[in-house]
Amino acid sequence: MRPHPSLPLLTFSLAMMVFCTGAAFAFHPPEDTAGSLHVSIEGPETVTLPQTPIPMTLWLENTGDETITGTLRLEGIDDWRMDPPAAVPFTVEPRSTLLAPFSATAGEGTFNALYPFHGYADFEYKNTSYQAHPILILRTEFPEHAMPNPEARREPVFDPPSSPQAPVTRRGVVLDGLVGDGSSAFPFAVAQGERGLLDGTVAFGDGEARMAFTGFEVNVLGVDLHNPEGPARLTSVETQKDQNRVTLRHVFALGDDTFDVVLTCEQTTAALLIHAAIENAPASTPWRVPRLEKVALGPWNKPVFRVYAGHGNVIERPRVFTPGYEGHRLSTSYVGADFEGGGSLVYGTLAIPNLLRVRPERNEFTLDVPHDQTLVFIPTREVWDGVKIWRDIDNRPAAAGVENLAGRFVFDLWFGRTFAEGAEGLARAFQYGLTDAAVVWHDWQRWGYDYRLPDIFPPNPRRGGTEAFKYLIDTCRDHGVLFAPHDNYIDFYPDATGFTYDRVAFKADGTVDEAWFNPGPEAQSCAFRADAFWPFMEKNVARIHHEFAPTAYFIDVWSSRPPYDFWTRDGAFFNRFYTRQQWQKTFAHIRDTLGNNAPTISESGNDQLIGFLDGAQTNHLRVDARPEGNARVFVWRVHCSDAQRIPWFDAAHHHRFILHGAGYGSRYAAGLDRRLHGTYSDDYITTEVLTGHPAMVSDTFGRDVVRKYWLQHDLARALALQQIDRVAFVDGNIHRQHVTWDHGGEVWVNRGESDWHIDGHVLPQYGFYARMPGGVEAAIERHDGAIVEWALSPEAYYCNGRAVDPKSLPADATEYAARVNPAATPIDFGPITTSGGLRLTRDNDALIVTPLPGGWAPFNLIIRWHQLPWKLPVPKHVTTHDVTRTKTATRDIELPSGVLTLPCEPGTFTYQLSAQ
Repeated sequence: MRPHPSLPLLTFSLAMMVFCTGAAFAFHPPEDTAGSLHVSIEGPETVTLPQTPIPMTLWLENTGDETITGTLRLEGIDDWRMDPPAAVPFTVEPRSTLLAPFSATAGEGTFNALYPFHGYADFEYKNTSYQAHPILILRTEFPEHAMPNPEARREPVFDPPSSPQAPVTRRGVVLDGLVGDGSSAFPFAVAQGERGLLDGTVAFGDGEARMAFTGFEVNVLGVDLHNPEGPARLTSVETQKDQNRVTLRHVFALGDDTFDVVLTCEQTTAALLIHAAIENAPASTPWRVPRLEKVALGPWNKPVFRVYAGHGNVIERPRVFTPGYEGHRLSTSYVGADFEGGGSLVYGTLAIPNLLRVRPERNEFTLDVPHDQTLVFIPTREVWDGVKIWRDIDNRPAAAGVENLAGRFVFDLWFGRTFAEGAEGLARAFQYGLTDAAVVWHDWQRWGYDYRLPDIFPPNPRRGGTEAFKYLIDTCRDHGVLFAPHDNYIDFYPDATGFTYDRVAFKADGTVDEAWFNPGPEAQSCAFRADAFWPFMEKNVARIHHEFAPTAYFIDVWSSRPPYDFWTRDGAFFNRFYTRQQWQKTFAHIRDTLGNNAPTISESGNDQLIGFLDGAQTNHLRVDARPEGNARVFVWRVHCSDAQRIPWFDAAHHHRFILHGAGYGSRYAAGLDRRLHGTYSDDYITTEVLTGHPAMVSDTFGRDVVRKYWLQHDLARALALQQIDRVAFVDGNIHRQHVTWDHGGEVWVNRGESDWHIDGHVLPQYGFYARMPGGVEAAIERHDGAIVEWALSPEAYYCNGRAVDPKSLPADATEYAARVNPAATPIDFGPITTSGGLRLTRDNDALIVTPLPGGWAPFNLIIRWHQLPWKLPVPKHVTTHDVTRTKTATRDIELPSGVLTLPCEPGTFTYQLSAQ
């Protein structure tokens, strides 16, 4: 049915066309065009028979007026055999079609996964070389045995002990003393049980505030060692003790294997450390690696009342929940608890946890942590005191780019704009002073966002191509604004150049570790092996630096998904510490390649890459037990009596890891009204202020973009690289929080439903008041019966009476309308009265008035000259300028009784008030 490889290919028969199954598995269609030649691949969507030839057809259509000749080949990967195995010649007459038959056979090592097939048509046309490169993706669905590790799905089989295991050691205290914060140390005691520490007790405090857990859950080779009736036999417990340290060696026999689980308790001034390790284990073999698969705490003596975790959620009286360690949920390697009846604890791991497990009905509150590790226990009067101790114990320094990134306003820009449109919008924002900033540009890659990675060059022609992308970056550089292009080395797509399952991570059951599913082209990626991505990354970063010289860099997912354990296709094991090390080295390499301590940024942010990664775009999710629709993906689904956002991550790491904003707008709102809970809402802004994060926006320019910068930026700059000193729930109310900073700054945030009167300010729900040393203040507060916003610094005074175009309010905007000013009622701010939004700045002895852009109607600004925060000569003239800073008009003015009424018209960029 197929011609000999040495013969020209001819039009194939209709029989083969019928035999093929049409469209392949998702992804983009398997077709490409070069010059006047269109090439497509027709083949099956799925293959169910290994080692059986599968017919495929390459269609060539010449839409031009001249004959095209060249060579054609079809290539697979890994164990697939192609027929013909090499390139064959082809000739396509003008306005004609050619069908070329090929076949592919899955070899013995092929397993159930997605496989790419690359067609290449190489030819010359009018002295120019062309290549059409269609790619077909099919899925193999072989019988169960067709996987790299066919035994992995089976449960391990061990002979149970011949008789119940007898106790192997006496009970009793093996270590005790005092630990905790310096102002109030807590007694502690570690007592072994009949099975060493596996059923021992660790207790902190005394009386009603006593907190104690019993035993450890430890898994090795799929077996729960805590279970005395399980197949693992505890043969002995050996104890070695010195003044502040005790080591218990638990010796196990499991089938023909023996190994030791070593738990060492160490007393320090501030904490109790428990080190866990496996020793004297049998040698590893493919797909079988003796290791600590889980270490977890046994039940406590009482349930938790409050749980603290993640970027920042406090949850009161939670029911069962198990947030995994990743950037959207747990995100911190330390957690906190207030227990029913008294007692507080900060507890963490210096390793990489899997999850937090909370089951109050069983008194469970534990991190599940694999591998050799150190657990840290800090008993404390309040968890916030314990976090400060954790901050000192986890003493990693900041990465080299943190200082460059800290405090910068962030433009986080995704889809829907060309490079030229982006440059134009950003240039307008820079005219309004939004230059202490960083731009993260996500959608620029050759094949579109998150597709065919790591093939990313050249910049997408649909967005404007290479020169337009260069111009975009240069626009930012010329204004001192950092520019970070998006990149990705976790999502390896099957149609990428160089894809092979030899470079893909596998799970313990022998299946592929699937990464991001791109819903646009319905393309499934695989997780890169952490020992395999480096050549791709190094090549791409070098080219990006050479061609575009960006001043920062964004790598997706690496601080959203945690560093992971993985297996190779052949069953070799690499643990998560190796993965973390490779990611850390990558961030250092990128920063060194770009130079000038170019900051590195990632998604969401967890605390495992501190010291190498500089920052992340936060995803600070809310607690919601019953979210609607797709919102359930981006909330913590926890049934509880109450919950609220808190600055948990920043309490430990604000000075050494820069979290931006409060989340991608759609994820933060997660199904709620975006006007009330999206990027530009009071809800979102107060979370940024609560945590001390630099503000983040999702547009290049606009009224809301400018207002967020003017409201928040001087505050964020004042908080850059500071440390949180204390967080208080005022009167025990988790919705009213008072945050004090180490240099004397204070922030009050009201996230409760009723107004909060504090220090002369009335804070509505999602209101805040902040003041910093050096004269920086900002607020969203209730004033003259309306909710307004303002900010003050030595350089600028911003006021916004929140007038909005009433025509822009839809019928269902009642709640939103209560937070703005559709009646354009003038608001008395003291030095000025206005219904609009504007910023006052100094230019030597002149006052510059800059209204917010996007005004739809004129408004009056009343200035009480002698109440301004600066002493300036009384003005005699007002000069207007347009956005090019060209003078448009000048007129004389008078200030009877020191008061000026200045009409502000839409379209005027600035008003300059001067005495000369």
